[in-house]
Amino acid sequence: MKSTNKLAFIDGSLPKPTKKEDEEFSESYSWDMANLMLCLWLLNIVDPKLQMTIAYLDTVKIMWDDLKRSYGMANMPKIHPLKAYIANYK
Repeated sequence: MKSTNKLAFIDGSLPKPTKKEDEEFSESYSWDMANLMLCLWLLNIVDPKLQMTIAYLDTVKIMWDDLKRSYGMANMPKIHPLKAYIANYK
């Protein structure tokens, strides 16, 4: 993501520019195209069961924040046995 300069869309550090009425292809248009591409990427990598929960959100940042809020919490009772299993794997 960082190499393609798209991380700023996900973390919100690149806000949508205001649309200029006299320009057909403005920065706002380019921003919309890049945002749409990232939204589609995110929809394609998310489990199909979760796609409908984010499919109608407007920006990739809102999609990302919604997924992070819902699924970003660590589950330590599951993580500890997995780490122990990996450490003991031979």
